[in-house]
Amino acid sequence: MLTTRAALSFLAVVLIAGFAANAQSMRASCDNRQGRCFADVIDSSDPTEFSYNVDPSEIFRTFSAVNQTVTQNVGSNLSSASISVNSSFLGADPATRITGFVLDNICSAQVTRAGTNVRAFSNDTTDVCFTVSGASAGTPVRLRLNIAMSPTPAGGTSTFQLLNPSGGTISSLNNVPATNRIVHLTTNGQYRIISTLNSGDLQPTTNGTIGPRMVNIYGGLVCVADFDASGTLSVQDIFGFINSWFAGSLAADTNNNGSLATQDIFDFLSAWFAGCN
Repeated sequence: MLTTRAALSFLAVVLIAGFAANAQSMRASCDNRQGRCFADVIDSSDPTEFSYNVDPSEIFRTFSAVNQTVTQNVGSNLSSASISVNSSFLGADPATRITGFVLDNICSAQVTRAGTNVRAFSNDTTDVCFTVSGASAGTPVRLRLNIAMSPTPAGGTSTFQLLNPSGGTISSLNNVPATNRIVHLTTNGQYRIISTLNSGDLQPTTNGTIGPRMVNIYGGLVCVADFDASGTLSVQDIFGFINSWFAGSLAADTNNNGSLATQDIFDFLSAWFAGCN
């Protein structure tokens, strides 16, 4: 049995450790997500379109997935555009605390011209912020940046940016397949995540078909153990990590020291069992 002094010392250590563990936090601090798809067989009917925008009642929240297709078909002329958006902050109350941000957004468009002008496009912009506190060079906030983009067809674009509080670029991806790595956030303040998708404006001048032209971005900025950036932990994260470690990929560099060692495995499993709290 612990003596009173030993018990008090033990309690103090627990409280200090608990305080240190909770001293770091992230909370959502701005939210601007919006998108649009548009289809038109010109001079035949009014265009059809759909748009969404995160309004004040939805700010920081996980909202129902947006899945919308707009189409016009007049004779042999076809115009079609669609948007699929699944993006959210992770956490029960993002304005108070988050553990990351995930997105799986798709824009697509297709046109067939047979004598009449047609037009279609789809685009999406995600521009969100989160504020970090309690970080330092010695005790950084460690997160996994896992972003995958579909091969972008000619005329389409997909971009992703992670910016630090001074507006400097931590990561910038433009029409590239994928990245999976650990990032250390050492500066307190507001960080920004910006992603854009654009199918391009399809307006053929001669008869024929363009598309379907699709752009996609998947992944997010999540806790270290969420290897596949799904927003939840599963055994698949362990399998993905182990495969990457044996392949020599720096996606498995858990401690972010630039090389792989068995310590990375121990650190990853420790983070996985600790959970993304």
